[in-house]
Amino acid sequence: MGSGLLRRGWWLCVLLCAAPCAWGVQATLVGDAHVSVAQPTVNSGSLSNLNVGGGYTALVQFNFDVLPVGTTAAQITRATLRVYLNRADTAGTASVQSVGGAWNESTVTYATMPALGAVVQTTQAGTVGQFVTFDITPLVQAWVSGANANYGMALTSTNGVLQFDSKENDQTAHAPQLEIALATGSGGGATGATGATGATGPMGLQGIQGVAGAAGATGSTGVAGPGSLDTAQ
Repeated sequence: MGSGLLRRGWWLCVLLCAAPCAWGVQATLVGDAHVSVAQPTVNSGSLSNLNVGGGYTALVQFNFDVLPVGTTAAQITRATLRVYLNRADTAGTASVQSVGGAWNESTVTYATMPALGAVVQTTQAGTVGQFVTFDITPLVQAWVSGANANYGMALTSTNGVLQFDSKENDQTAHAPQLEIALATGSGGGATGATGATGATGPMGLQGIQGVAGAAGATGSTGVAGPGSLDTAQ
């Protein structure tokens, strides 16, 4: 009974150690702001909320300095954007779109906002006091691989105004978050370069002389040679 449990425990350890390890990092938020079609020249980058819908568009940008050097798109198993909903005039949906050009939270306005790309994901957003999550894995993979430039993302909605916390919000203090799950074969970083060959070690001691083998069988007698001639007279 006890040995059986030990064997099962040993195999469990083997399976766990053999499985690829997964771990995650949180990208660094570097800018967030909203712009309004009704106020096309007004910048709102210092406000505590990110308004979405009803003529508002929110812009959010992260950088990936926290990723290990050499991280590839294939190692990113999931990228999740989380934004905290603190108010909803009308429950509805919100979408994430890529941004097609550079912007700065302290200067961007509706009039200067870059063009937006295709919708990455749309999700329900109506429960106030909770995070709304978006799976933006393909977008982050494209940024990390260099296929697309990282100009951040936009939050849009065709419903009434949704209000999310910005990083300037000091009341509920739930700034936008981007969590990136990584997977590698061993759970560590990329394999380093092969090190230099070490010095040759000292010669080992001479081994013990082996036991002498058994004597072979005696061979058969050879044919006698011709006799010598008698030269006596």
